[in-house]
Amino acid sequence: MAWNGELIVSSVNAVADALQCQRVASESSAWSLLRSSNAPAIAAAFRSVFDGQRRSVTGTEFVEELNPLLVELREEGFDLPRNAVGYISDWVKAGFLIRRSPQGMQEEFYELSTDAITALDYISVLLKPRKSATRSRLSTVAERLTSLAIDTDPDESHVLARLEEEKKQIERRIALVQERGVDVISEDEALEQVENILSLVADIPSDFARVRQATEELDQNLREQILVDELSAAEGLDNVFRGVDVIQDSDEGKSFNGFYELLFDREQSTRLESTLESILSRPFVEDLSTDQRAELRWLLRNLEEHSDEVHNSMTSLARSLRRFVQSREVESQQALASAINHAQALALRLGHQVNPSTKIGV
Repeated sequence: MAWNGELIVSSVNAVADALQCQRVASESSAWSLLRSSNAPAIAAAFRSVFDGQRRSVTGTEFVEELNPLLVELREEGFDLPRNAVGYISDWVKAGFLIRRSPQGMQEEFYELSTDAITALDYISVLLKPRKSATRSRLSTVAERLTSLAIDTDPDESHVLARLEEEKKQIERRIALVQERGVDVISEDEALEQVENILSLVADIPSDFARVRQATEELDQNLREQILVDELSAAEGLDNVFRGVDVIQDSDEGKSFNGFYELLFDREQSTRLESTLESILSRPFVEDLSTDQRAELRWLLRNLEEHSDEVHNSMTSLARSLRRFVQSREVESQQALASAINHAQALALRLGHQVNPSTKIGV
């Protein structure tokens, strides 16, 4: 009977899981991109235009690069009857692209949405599967489990015993080096570890994109609350500060803030830069691909640029909303919103009293 009960619970969970997947499938732009009939062409276009560390392009650049690519794809049999402008507009509506119009700039800029990055990451794994159960990956898992066990152990005697054991291991290693010289890992193992490191680094931009998107959504929601709920300036400011806390206290925000502080810590960044220079001087680096060497060489600079963009987005949230609620602009927009709502209410009342075909002169 208990086994029957377990089956029923499992069935209920499966149905709930299916319904959740159905909801995500209808809402997720990543899912929509992957199941699109032109998914291969769209993915190829995005991978071509947003190549490497290029995260944003102007509308002019996008059109100039996409039009000849569409011609080549048509010649290979892809059904792409529209021009670049039409597809770019469709992709913005579908949530694959984000269109920005920076203040003071005449050009519009385009970048991949978080969902598009997620879809492209999955496609990259399909195109070039990562080696499964590599020694490097398993070592990383073991090290993290050991670190977690140590960091969560409150027993002082256990901590001291571990430190004593580490001390003995270091002393034994010093003795071995003095006796036999340095024993370095093989070139294959070194290459494997580099690939593992780069695969971890490759996930960071999508994390940053999620933080930035969450920041912008919060900015939009707070502005709507201020206008629709007709909040006072003081209440609006309170919402601003509470909103910034929401971002910083989210999983993405906590992860980003910890990363940002570590990355821009002078001592840590100097040590990391020195470590990268040492690795790049090793002979095995010559066996890496050109792209892998470039990723490794510019790893720190690229991470700094990515994180700076997100940091600036997060800090500008508080500033822009503070200016918004402290200026007379919020009052004028509240009055406009109130007038629109009043007009809509009157129109609804009128709609119930007047025949739809009646001309009212408006």
